[in-house]
Amino acid sequence: MKPTKQAFFINKPRVLPDLMSPHLMDDERTFEISKRIELLPIDYENFVTDMCVERDYIENAANQSDKQSDVFNCLLISKSGNTDGVLVVPGKNGFIGRAAFFKE
Repeated sequence: MKPTKQAFFINKPRVLPDLMSPHLMDDERTFEISKRIELLPIDYENFVTDMCVERDYIENAANQSDKQSDVFNCLLISKSGNTDGVLVVPGKNGFIGRAAFFKE
């Protein structure tokens, strides 16, 4: 998949609204999605209301989403059946390093 989209990434966000702050277009980064993770509605709600918690599914997929050059390789974490979600650049040990809101 060629990286053609851009998003505004936040370092270590706490909750979903942290990802929706106003920003300059120049602050957006190019990304590509390396893996999509669909969560049950209750699990997605838990994820977006406490993004500072270690998540096994982030740690298990972390080797597929390292930052390379100027493009972030991300996990797309979404609620089952939705196309919107959260782009995640994994940090260490299953934590979020950076994240962005994704709306298709």
